[in-house]
Amino acid sequence: MDKFWDFITNTKHVGIVITILAALIYINTIPNKWAVDDVVVIQKNQLVQRGIAGIPDIFSQDFMYGSLGNNTDAVSGGRWRPLTPAMYAVFSEILAKPNTDVLTGKIQKDKYGNPLNDLSEKTTFPNVMHVLNILLYAFLCWVLYQFLILIFEHQKHRFLLAFLTALIFTVHPIHTEVVANVKGSDEILSLLFSLLAATVMFKAFRENYSNKISQIILSGVLFFNALLAKENSMMFMIIIPMTLWFFGKVKISNILSSTGALAVVFLIYFGLRTNAAGTINFKMEDKMDMMNNPFLIIDENTDFKPLLESSDVMVLQNPSFQSIHQMPFLDKLATNIYTFGKYIQLLILPVSLTYDYYPRYVTVKSFSDVEVWISLIVNLGLLIIAISGLRNKQVYSYGILFYFITFSITSNVFFPIGTNMGERFMFMPSVGILMAFSFLLLKLINRAGSKLVLSFVTIVSILFIGITFKRNFDWKDNFTLFSHDILISKNSAKVKSDFGEVVLENIYKKSIEVQQEQRELTDDEKTNQVNLLKETLPYYKEALDIYPMYGLVWFNLARTNKMLGDQESLDANQRLIYLKTAEAAYKITDTYKPIQYLKDLQTFKSLCYTSLGKLYGQNFGNLEKAIEYLQLAEKTDPKNSYAYFLLGTAYSIKGDSAKSFFYAQKAYNNQPESRDYQENYALSLQKNIFSGKLPQTELKNAEKLFLQVIKSVKSLPNESIEKEQCLKRNLGFLYDNYVAQNRKDEAGKILLQLQK
Repeated sequence: MDKFWDFITNTKHVGIVITILAALIYINTIPNKWAVDDVVVIQKNQLVQRGIAGIPDIFSQDFMYGSLGNNTDAVSGGRWRPLTPAMYAVFSEILAKPNTDVLTGKIQKDKYGNPLNDLSEKTTFPNVMHVLNILLYAFLCWVLYQFLILIFEHQKHRFLLAFLTALIFTVHPIHTEVVANVKGSDEILSLLFSLLAATVMFKAFRENYSNKISQIILSGVLFFNALLAKENSMMFMIIIPMTLWFFGKVKISNILSSTGALAVVFLIYFGLRTNAAGTINFKMEDKMDMMNNPFLIIDENTDFKPLLESSDVMVLQNPSFQSIHQMPFLDKLATNIYTFGKYIQLLILPVSLTYDYYPRYVTVKSFSDVEVWISLIVNLGLLIIAISGLRNKQVYSYGILFYFITFSITSNVFFPIGTNMGERFMFMPSVGILMAFSFLLLKLINRAGSKLVLSFVTIVSILFIGITFKRNFDWKDNFTLFSHDILISKNSAKVKSDFGEVVLENIYKKSIEVQQEQRELTDDEKTNQVNLLKETLPYYKEALDIYPMYGLVWFNLARTNKMLGDQESLDANQRLIYLKTAEAAYKITDTYKPIQYLKDLQTFKSLCYTSLGKLYGQNFGNLEKAIEYLQLAEKTDPKNSYAYFLLGTAYSIKGDSAKSFFYAQKAYNNQPESRDYQENYALSLQKNIFSGKLPQTELKNAEKLFLQVIKSVKSLPNESIEKEQCLKRNLGFLYDNYVAQNRKDEAGKILLQLQK
């Protein structure tokens, strides 16, 4: 034990150990990719993708502007957290390469013509950002330890108290959401700069600095950076003066001076925030979206009907503002009190961790629930204990007050935070509660002996390290995380929606990959995709049972059914049911428009109508119905080249060569780089020339297109089944073209190729 006591009194060595331990615990996050908010905050944030050029807009716009393209109150209260996106933008400038379209090879640009960098998962950029997060967290743990050593200077067991608090904070699994998720760097920097500001301010008033003003200014600058990282740092306007009062032996006038200085900094920040993100709406009643206000409930008098006659998905009838409303005040209060107890439980026993605590992970509670009363008693008990220790300025009193003060801003008490709770909301408050817990351990040492208590701490630390290390693997990517957490957050609508969305995204990525490789999906790949799509359907239903006005779920339900309807391996009648379900779901989506897909909704609807038209024509031989749906697809999205292509085919079968040519030409003009549309338009040209409806001079244009197609086909891999068939077909068309032009030598050469 003597070696242990010698070790903890050596603050330099302890600081190094804490720092290294923090880094090692999260080292297995380095291979991870993007997860949850990383996508919108970093990967698809065009301001970050622009690199340094995007920084001015990062500081002048809402947090979500870079991904949504405008300032919308997409999350409750709006967000202005420019520090971390600016940091990502700098690394984007240094490390990332321009993002090129995998099919065209062109550099992708935003609507203003600014080139965008590739921050996707196929690059090492996510891995570098995970390294950065680890380093920031390790530095934070070191700063926390130094801060504790500083303020505990006059405490009896100063070194042990600081060591225990910093150690348990470092290894606590509840912090995995912050550290394993790159976007969590806003939480890390917020606490880091807040603690640095507190440290500098504490030293300024406690020590005999010749120039306190410069130290106060430095503290203000650090505090301003904390606010730029995340707004919950504002609670350090209370924490810093409280720290001076508890531990600094500072005059009240000096404490008031520090408070005034911090208040000035906050007012500057708030003015800039208002200019960038607008005023904060503190009225939860104005948020009539359950995914942005967890205290909404569906009116019990609402009516529901099946989406289709055979469907188990129910549709809210005649939706209005009366369909959804705030839960009764007492139920809201009880539900909130319950979450306070849930946080304490997670701090003591951090198991069954999840990224998703959205409705209805926490079910609606009332004061008839025992858990609510237990939570109320525990939290009131903590407050009473804190108040009882104020007179003697006890460490446990400071720790508990630190916990409640920093927690208050994310507690849903004063304004909505958009969800019932979240593990990241405990990142800052956990410092306080762990401080109080460490003080309790010191008292136990006096009674039970140091060996027993320190053995307990060792066992708990090892268990926490194991839980943290294991949990890090869940944060590998969205699919891994959602697949795991959907089993934890069984009553949450959001994780069910997220799982469906990531399945759709992965299928889209696979289609791009296949196009790049110039091959078709294998049978196993097709089967796997169908199985995954089918797996999501019950989750969509469950999500809509929880929140029937969930626009994103309706949208993804439609997309999923459309994809299943396109699977040619399935029975035609089954495919029709899937596509009709998609059509019906898209109509519901028009009512509950998901903000993420406002620009793309018509495109997706048009593709659904296109698939219905193709199915009716190709599988049921119903040309009239096919044309009806294809014309609806054309009307919904005039850029839908495939609808034009199919309309041209349908009219060709009907014998209407004029309309067939019109739509073949339209498809080609819309997408002239497409090999299929080149071939179809060239063939249509040639048919109309041969029938005398177009002049012979057009044969040159048809020839040019056939040569483009042949050149493109020759670039396909030799093992491609499509290559031989397409090449032979277009050589035949070109032969007819040369014969018609009376170019016998060229026709003879083509004939030799065909004979080979």
